[in-house]
Amino acid sequence: MYREVTIDNDKDFLLLFWKDEQRSVKWYRESNETDDCTDETFINFCNRHRIFAINESALLYTQEVEPQIIMLHFSVLRRTKDDLTEDLMQIRNQLFREGAKIIFGWVLKHNRGLKKICVDLGLRFNGTTSEMEREGKKPFIRECYVISRESLFTFKDSRCLLLSN
Repeated sequence: MYREVTIDNDKDFLLLFWKDEQRSVKWYRESNETDDCTDETFINFCNRHRIFAINESALLYTQEVEPQIIMLHFSVLRRTKDDLTEDLMQIRNQLFREGAKIIFGWVLKHNRGLKKICVDLGLRFNGTTSEMEREGKKPFIRECYVISRESLFTFKDSRCLLLSN
């Protein structure tokens, strides 16, 4: 089950995810594009996004970067065993019904779990990569996963079909 959340009504709940991310593995923390690890930085991030909570164990942050183009960010509480696919598909469908034409997200090349989630939702690697600088270390390689409203009608996998209410 999913619900839309806001920093005004759900600040403590949202901060649980931020605190959980701060305890995650080092490569994941380093991949966050924040200047610091303060609660204020996270709150500012939340204020720029529309946020959906899924089963109280995951957050999907959406940001309209251009008209009808939505960028996704995803947070899952560590040790979560919930299958989030059905709820994520419903959110994807809702965004398309609301007028989105393209939904995309950047995934670290070695993050197999998030890649699987993207593929399950019908997003595909479009061949675009980006290097994320790391001070004194090898950069992270990010891959762009994309789905367009039109592409939903061409997949043979029925899970990727757009369903209307």
